[in-house]
Amino acid sequence: KNLLNAIMTTSWCDNDIVANPIQGDHFAWILRNCLKAEGMYTSEADVKAFFGKVNDELDGAFKNGTLKKQSGTVQLFKNTGAFTGEEVKKIIGVTGASFKGAIFLDGYVPGLGEVTDEEIFDNWTSIDEAKVYAHVDYLDDYSGQIKKSEKLIPVIKILFFIYKCINVAFCLLSCGIILFEAVKFFAGLKSLKSYMEKNYKIFFSAVTALMFVGIAVCYAFSISWFSTFIFTESINMTILNFYNIALPGILFLANVFALYSLYHEIILMRGSKTHE
Repeated sequence: KNLLNAIMTTSWCDNDIVANPIQGDHFAWILRNCLKAEGMYTSEADVKAFFGKVNDELDGAFKNGTLKKQSGTVQLFKNTGAFTGEEVKKIIGVTGASFKGAIFLDGYVPGLGEVTDEEIFDNWTSIDEAKVYAHVDYLDDYSGQIKKSEKLIPVIKILFFIYKCINVAFCLLSCGIILFEAVKFFAGLKSLKSYMEKNYKIFFSAVTALMFVGIAVCYAFSISWFSTFIFTESINMTILNFYNIALPGILFLANVFALYSLYHEIILMRGSKTHE
């Protein structure tokens, strides 16, 4: 009963879970917080076992008709959240923002950012607890480093600008290369064997680049699907960029293989001119 009351009046939902329903997977964090507040938190293993029990009860309620599934929703996997068409549109918007962060460095701000928040500096007890729960010893009070970091902010801004220009240039170039090779491939379908003998390195490099672009889209969309519930009012690019930490690396690999395709294209063109 105490745990139920703690959940229904949690500060995560402005003390009224009915008026402000839990957003998606926030429940997992709310439950941990309430277990801790009620002195019921024992270990993470027990929490997982409790989650398993709750999931089994929910599955049973759906099977016997006590609970009804919402119609007109899309669900990627059985154990993930379902969304309506309008909500999926929002997810697509978050996916676009993910690429904006990875390519244009949107949300990358030099300085200590939120670490300088006075509220955080006044709440180091909670941060110390987080260090224990998450097993991350690197959480620390960085307030003494603010003046030192401010001196480097102009330099960091220049580096961000340079990286952004490089990102945009390489992404445009890679898209152009992939498109060019696609047109060239379809134009050579009539004599496919001859085309592959001359262009197999170019072809497989371009296909690999396209594959990484596809992986990047799937990755960003998946991250958006699981994190969209966090962004109730607006997209927090700091959080989104953190969740999409692998996206720049995937796009980098796409660029590498696209440029490798261009390299072999240039060699092939030079060879053709030499024979002429």
